[in-house]
Amino acid sequence: MIKVGFPAPVFTLKNQDDKPICLNDYQGKYVLLIFYPRDNGLVCTPQLCNYRDNWEAFQQRNIMVLGLNPSSAISHRRFTGKFKFPFPLLVDENRTVAAMYEAISILGLPARAYVLINPQGTVIYSDKELTLLTRQSTYKLMSIFDALQAEREAQQL
Repeated sequence: MIKVGFPAPVFTLKNQDDKPICLNDYQGKYVLLIFYPRDNGLVCTPQLCNYRDNWEAFQQRNIMVLGLNPSSAISHRRFTGKFKFPFPLLVDENRTVAAMYEAISILGLPARAYVLINPQGTVIYSDKELTLLTRQSTYKLMSIFDALQAEREAQQL
């Protein structure tokens, strides 16, 4: 995974509506990149639904969520339409962005991974699941974010 403290590589990908989304569109906000293997997957669906159901926790912390995987815009559009995700799903067709963030499994398949970027564009958290069957809940991600915030505030004192 990309190392904490490094600048987040900037990218532009199309979302489920074929609209280009650039990481720089979210300057001044925290951005959580969620790399996941596939739309409608047995683990992916409840994972993203958990984030949808707890969307307010992300909003309260000024965190924008971007889901990324190699599925097509049509697949993302159907997946988003079916489950009403409030965040964009981006088409990383050739796994280019996943490679930039080192979010690819040892077999070259999309990994389930998380990268949190601060408003200045620096990676402040990155993690990759050891298996495709595990995932981090909103509660776990918010606990990590809150601990990072507390640490940052303590350093400023």
